[in-house]
Amino acid sequence: MNTHQARKTIFSILILGLTVLNPISAHSNPIYYGMWDKDTSVLGKHEPGNYYDTLEGIVSIAGVFTLDQHFNRTWYHKIRLQHDPDIDAYKLMQVEEVPLNKDIVEQVELVMTGEQPIQVFLKLSGHFNYSCGNVLIVNQGQTKYADKPQYRFRFEVTVSSYNQFSGNEIEVPCTTDDKLYTLVLPLQVYDLGTGAYEYAVNGIHTGAFELKSKNVVPDDLLKVQSKN
Repeated sequence: MNTHQARKTIFSILILGLTVLNPISAHSNPIYYGMWDKDTSVLGKHEPGNYYDTLEGIVSIAGVFTLDQHFNRTWYHKIRLQHDPDIDAYKLMQVEEVPLNKDIVEQVELVMTGEQPIQVFLKLSGHFNYSCGNVLIVNQGQTKYADKPQYRFRFEVTVSSYNQFSGNEIEVPCTTDDKLYTLVLPLQVYDLGTGAYEYAVNGIHTGAFELKSKNVVPDDLLKVQSKN
């Protein structure tokens, strides 16, 4: 399989190769915000991508967020599938499950800038159970609801968490003291049209905002820059 074919099969693998997990709907654009070092409390950003190893025939998938028939949300990450030439199919080699902890986000504040193009942020805050090694997995998608015609669509933000040192035999300087965190998450609003938009974080914290005009760089500003 060449690289082009591998890219075309990534989506099929997400849905078909993980049928053992019974996903009904899936989103796969995770961003990780974590305390990657043992001696830091700063949340660093990491955006893993899907990867295909042409030599070993292994597909690595950053993650899949699923919603089952009972509306239970689960995040699966560190997924690895390997191609078996004997059956011409992919076998699931590795996957880790991170159940959704809705309480990880305790408060959400909407922040909007005033100048065009407008930027929109969600300021998330809450508490970790450990003093280090904490990681937030953030997914951001868009959903249109037919029963809410007043909104152009909803920003669906899902936040899960895990501790990278949990279960690790290596001794680490983590305590079980609560650790307060704050994360400012940008919403992807550039080039959106005029209208009202809704947002929801873990299906609990909801709100809305309005764009008064198409959210792009003003024409007069572009003209000034082109003259310079």
